[in-house]
Amino acid sequence: MKFVRWRYAKEPIQQSALRDLERYFYVSLPPLYKEIMLNHNGARPFPNFYLTRKGEERLIKSFLPIQHGHPDDLLTVYRRLKNLLPKKVVPFANDDFGNYICLDYQESANPKVKLWEHEAQSETLEDVADDFNKWMSTLYIR
Repeated sequence: MKFVRWRYAKEPIQQSALRDLERYFYVSLPPLYKEIMLNHNGARPFPNFYLTRKGEERLIKSFLPIQHGHPDDLLTVYRRLKNLLPKKVVPFANDDFGNYICLDYQESANPKVKLWEHEAQSETLEDVADDFNKWMSTLYIR
């Protein structure tokens, strides 16, 4: 994976917080995602641009923190969106426009990365990458 700088991390988390998430969603989170969250919980990556499969440029604001009591922690966001997201889809990052980057476990235990746009107000997800590691390797600076 290419070098990524992380800024504005929230309080550190323990492995147990990640295990709790995995139990809550009945999934196994990608190892790289878990490593990032253990070291940079809720931080902003740089580089922070990526392309969707349609070739649209998108920006990552930050990864959703795993932290009870934070207004935009992963579980709070999920509970707010769960009636709009398909089952087995877990939001993990956001952008400046209210959209969420998600792990999609609908077809496989190895989740694809997809984008949920809030303006669509539907279960429609846009393909971004076949897996989390591939997605992270495509981040770039504009």
